[in-house]
Amino acid sequence: MVPAARRTDDARVPRLLLLWSRPRHLTDEEADGWARSEVRGLLAGDAVTKAELTRLESASPRHGGGPGWLLALDVAVPAAEFVEQGRCAELLGDLRLLGMRPVVMLAADSVQLSREDG
Repeated sequence: MVPAARRTDDARVPRLLLLWSRPRHLTDEEADGWARSEVRGLLAGDAVTKAELTRLESASPRHGGGPGWLLALDVAVPAAEFVEQGRCAELLGDLRLLGMRPVVMLAADSVQLSREDG
């Protein structure tokens, strides 16, 4: 196992991953518009340096379900501070109130594996 090489621009940037389920009370278009609007709100402040929003789909009918959205954020402030206060805390609260079961994770160190690693 070899630790993944870090890019020079992300040496101290926490990478947060927010996942939430598809909002059943919205159409796909409404959900997409709402999610984009929320991400723009996060980007309006100085805390978020990069955001990537991904709609998730099942890869298999046998192994489907789970979250419907993934939001990856690079933040310029401590992760716990960002998640517990301000705009991100409001977004997570809204997601909970709407029944979309949000989960927020901090991406830790990664390891690149290859076939040769056994």
